[in-house]
Amino acid sequence: MNKKLIFIALFFIVAIIQLYVPATFILQNEKVLEVGTMYKFRTAAIDPYDPFRGKYITLWYEENRIAVENTKDWGIGQTVYILLDKDESDFVRYDGITKEIPSGNVDYLQTSINYIPYNDAQYVEFVIPFTRFYLEESKAKEAENAYNEATRDSTLITYAKIKIKDGKGVLEDVIINESSVKDIITK
Repeated sequence: MNKKLIFIALFFIVAIIQLYVPATFILQNEKVLEVGTMYKFRTAAIDPYDPFRGKYITLWYEENRIAVENTKDWGIGQTVYILLDKDESDFVRYDGITKEIPSGNVDYLQTSINYIPYNDAQYVEFVIPFTRFYLEESKAKEAENAYNEATRDSTLITYAKIKIKDGKGVLEDVIINESSVKDIITK
């Protein structure tokens, strides 16, 4: 009888842990979406399919580099914090890079360096982690087509709406000429 109670107790503990981990992740992302600062990141085209994760639009960003004084001070894979600001059109502007978590009331993105030039160029490239925008399976192909056409047309503006809070970000939407890609495919 005692072994049966221990087994039932262990079962409930494992079940609670399995619910706690994804619930924590979801709640953190919802908090960022609720109170994070919205930034617009300009995008470019690419669009694959992942049979394990479903249909999505792969986002590639126009700008993922920042000027530094000396590239020898930085390393590939190093965790960095990109200070964020907005330009006059509310698009993201990179306002600095640091190795330490910024203090004060400043928005920043925690990321890592993925490229350092070997010539005399004084910049580093960093990872923008918001690369996949998932869609309902039945609408994904139409959204891919609309997004890819828009990124090839230089008269259209495409960007990702990303909410940032405490270094974390959540991809909220993909916009084509001030309309959500979700709205475009339902028209």
